[in-house]
Amino acid sequence: METIGEYLNRVRKTCGYSLEDVAGITKINLRYLEAIEHDDLAKLPGDTFYQGFVRSFAKCIGIRDEEIVSRIRETAKTEPPTEPPVVKSHSPDDTRIKQIFLSPNKVRVVLPVAAGIIATVLLLIVFIGGRDRETIRNSKESREVSVGTAEVQTQVVHKVIEPFVIKIYAKELTWIGARIDDKETKDVILKPGEGVMWNGENKIVLTFGNAGGIDAQVNGKTLEPFGKSGEVVRDIVITSTGVSMDQ
Repeated sequence: METIGEYLNRVRKTCGYSLEDVAGITKINLRYLEAIEHDDLAKLPGDTFYQGFVRSFAKCIGIRDEEIVSRIRETAKTEPPTEPPVVKSHSPDDTRIKQIFLSPNKVRVVLPVAAGIIATVLLLIVFIGGRDRETIRNSKESREVSVGTAEVQTQVVHKVIEPFVIKIYAKELTWIGARIDDKETKDVILKPGEGVMWNGENKIVLTFGNAGGIDAQVNGKTLEPFGKSGEVVRDIVITSTGVSMDQ
C-alpha cells in the first residue's frame, strides 16, 4: 500500500510543485516537508503537528481534506494488545501453613499463644490511647487552623482566575492547535484574513505552525508576537492575567 509520504510526493510532482514551492505557500519548514515525504516521523515535532502539516501539504497541492484524513486514519497504528492477567499460584509454603492451622493436633498449642497475644495487644491499646488523647486534641486544633488558612488562600486564588476570550487572526496560512481548560482540543488551519475565537474558563494552551503569521487578542488586548514567520512555537499558555510557557 502506498504510504502517505509516497502519495504526497507523487501528487506534488504530478502538479509540478517543488518542495520549496510548498514550503513557501504553507510556511512549513522545508526539512519537515522532506521528513513527511520520506515518512520519517522521528524528525517531526509530534503526531499533532504531523497531522496538521500533512493536511496543509495536501491542501496546497489540491488534495481534498477528506481524502488525506481518510489515509491518515488507515495508516494509524493499532493499540498494543492487552497483556493476559497474571494468575497467582499458591506456593508450597502457603499449603504448609494451612495444614499447620487446620491440624487438630496443633490447635491446642495455637489457641493459648493466640490468646496471650490478643491480651497483650489490648493492654497496649488502652495504655497508648490514654497517653495520646491530649496529643490528638492538640493536633485537631492545629488542623483546624491550617484548614482555615488554606480556605482563605483558595478564595484569593479563585478571585484571580477569571474567564477570558481569545481572538486569533491569520496574516499568513497557519496551523493552530489549542487545548482549552484541559478538557477540549481544537485543530484549525487558517488562511490569510480568516480568524477564530475561543472562550476559556481557566487557561488555553496554544501551538502554532507559523507563529509569525497571526495576530492575537485576549479580552480585547493585543498580544505581542509569539514568534517569527514560519516558526513553530509550542505550549503557549493563555490566561486572563497574561501569557506564559507551559512547563
